[in-house]
Amino acid sequence: RVKGIYVLAEAIPDIVALMSAIRFVFIGKDLNWQTDLQRFFLEKGVIEHVMFLGGVEQETLLAWYRQADIAVVPSLNYESFSYTCAQAMAAGVSLVASRIGGIPETVEYGEAALLVSPGDASVLSEAILALAGNSELRRSLALRGIEIAESKFAQDVVAQQILKVYESV
Repeated sequence: RVKGIYVLAEAIPDIVALMSAIRFVFIGKDLNWQTDLQRFFLEKGVIEHVMFLGGVEQETLLAWYRQADIAVVPSLNYESFSYTCAQAMAAGVSLVASRIGGIPETVEYGEAALLVSPGDASVLSEAILALAGNSELRRSLALRGIEIAESKFAQDVVAQQILKVYESV
């Protein structure tokens, strides 16, 4: 729940109503919520627009990022850093993410993502539709995300930052 998947679920029927070719893929180890969501999507008539993969290996996850047009991180929970956002940016995927905790800083205050209020399904659906309908915006956010990921989160960059901290103490 704290990752905002129920907020995303609530937004999906409205999105599908306006963009019938759209598809959503849920990836994650904890599938306790899968049955509830499948029932919800079936009742709303959008089950064919949704896929549940469960937990996947890192390489498979990266492959899915590379195939995606948009990554959605609708977190409701304060996160000091969003590894999910960083991974998506490194893979060159445009983002819709919650404006909460460290997410805005991770995506440089909206330069690499559309940021939305946490918990608001209608605002989330508007942002997803805005990106889904604008390939140029998706491309510009994705390119900026790659730049940020390479300049801030690459292994060698992080290793140098850690080394500097150790050298300073």
